[in-house]
Amino acid sequence: MRRWGSASRRRMEAAWALPPNYDDVDSYAATARALRGFALDLLCTSHYPLLRGEEVPRFLAETEEWIDRTDQAILAALQEARSPLRMRDLIAAVNPRLGNWPEGPAITLAVALTAHLDRLIRLGKVARAPEGGPPAWR
Repeated sequence: MRRWGSASRRRMEAAWALPPNYDDVDSYAATARALRGFALDLLCTSHYPLLRGEEVPRFLAETEEWIDRTDQAILAALQEARSPLRMRDLIAAVNPRLGNWPEGPAITLAVALTAHLDRLIRLGKVARAPEGGPPAWR
């Protein structure tokens, strides 16, 4: 019996065309773990060709690795910064570590980065700069 599932992720051949787009890190990670548990033979994504056989667990592992890499990139960028970073500055700091997209596609990192920042704030690893100006984090 063939097992298959579907997931959404924008990828092209060997490189991602756009950064992953999700607004809840914990749900995104839980979905990848749940799909790995099904031992799927086929994974249908919204923006990538069908994944078959060993491509499926590799793709799902990359998803979980991406989450960890994104957390680490954010924490490193904030630690290296001399002052709180606004979103555009944070994107510029983490983009080379995460995918090095051109400026247009890179701006879409804002969705996932916001989700990571919200979670890192809840975990006490990041703080939002005082209110009164554009959102910034430290």
